[in-house]
Amino acid sequence: MGDIFKRFLPLIPIGALLAQLSLTQLGVAWTHIVMSSPSKRKFYQRLPPFKKAFEATCFPILAVWAANTAAIVVPGLIGKALGIHFPGKPEGDQPPQFDGSDAWKSIIVGLIAIFLQFLAVVPANVLLVRVQASLLPPDEDTIVPFDRSFQGKLEPAIVGGKGFVTMRDALATFPRSSWVRLYKVYGKILAVVFAAYALLFAVLVPEMILIIAKAQKE
Repeated sequence: MGDIFKRFLPLIPIGALLAQLSLTQLGVAWTHIVMSSPSKRKFYQRLPPFKKAFEATCFPILAVWAANTAAIVVPGLIGKALGIHFPGKPEGDQPPQFDGSDAWKSIIVGLIAIFLQFLAVVPANVLLVRVQASLLPPDEDTIVPFDRSFQGKLEPAIVGGKGFVTMRDALATFPRSSWVRLYKVYGKILAVVFAAYALLFAVLVPEMILIIAKAQKE
């Protein structure tokens, strides 16, 4: 079973991409539900036509998929290149063996992973959501201030336009002040996560040290 899983492991990212592309209508509808006022229409009634949703979001979805894949694969490759030691299954009463240099190597890999999240994953998701938002029907009101014309770059389909904005337009119409506010929110979330992990390690690390020291004495 393990060999079969390893054989198909490289295909998992491809399967994830195909799943996201096939469910593009659901992603668009969910964005519309979150940003618009409550509606009496059923969820399935708010699904946009698949062809239009796919045409609008296929490239943003591909960008999000590539960013997420890179954010996972690149740190893994760097960790492998640095020779991070992952302890295997303990044998008998012997505790797992750790390499002292793994601590700083893991910190480097973790910082690279965070950097990729901020550099690639966050912007890609912003572009995807903005393209999805551009598909919002004109008869639906939003619950937040929103420039539905995207500074005049959105041409309605009724006048011969696409009816949605491209990734380039979505990026060009997202001002620097919005990027600053967005990253401040992510920074606060990251600070809370780090504080929680620091508290967790403050409790677990001394316990692990005592357990390993006791096991070695015995």
